[in-house]
Amino acid sequence: MTQTIASALEAAGMVAFTGEFASIPEHMQGALRRYVLEGIAPGHFLTAVICNDLKGAVGNADDTNLALLQTYVRWFYNIAPGQCWGSKEKMDAWMHDRRAELKS
Repeated sequence: MTQTIASALEAAGMVAFTGEFASIPEHMQGALRRYVLEGIAPGHFLTAVICNDLKGAVGNADDTNLALLQTYVRWFYNIAPGQCWGSKEKMDAWMHDRRAELKS
């Protein structure tokens, strides 16, 4: 399934982060890829975005990411698999499933 997810994300523009998503900083692009493809937990800001925690996202954002908050939400809505974001429970399940899949 990882290959399928990777292929779908590449086709959707995740790998290149083109268009409006090109404004996402490179180190954050890497964090997004690692989370979605490998189930690696991101930092506090992305965790809050993934968990649909506006207060946490704003509170943990630096100036650059705060200005891009809408872009991150659009990235998750338009690019990322729906099962990987929206709540803490979805995030935990996603990370568990990705890690288990990579071990097998």
